[in-house]
Amino acid sequence: MSKELPIINAEFYEFVVLYLQSRNVQNWKWVPYKCFKVLISYLTGIRDIDTLRSIFEKLLQMGYFKKRKIASKTEYIFLFD
Repeated sequence: MSKELPIINAEFYEFVVLYLQSRNVQNWKWVPYKCFKVLISYLTGIRDIDTLRSIFEKLLQMGYFKKRKIASKTEYIFLFD
């Protein structure tokens, strides 16, 4: 059984960022990855954990998130001016 990966292009990432901005995610401050995973999954309809993680990692590389690690906990903040 093969998984069909969605077509992910620049417009896709812009759409996700616009959705996060409309939800005022920048006001959440520091939260764990799972909160963003649930939102991205809800928005896109993607349920595959690996695909969701790759989307989030790409957004992190693009500079939309900042990461901090405290002991064994990793948290992220959405950056929006």
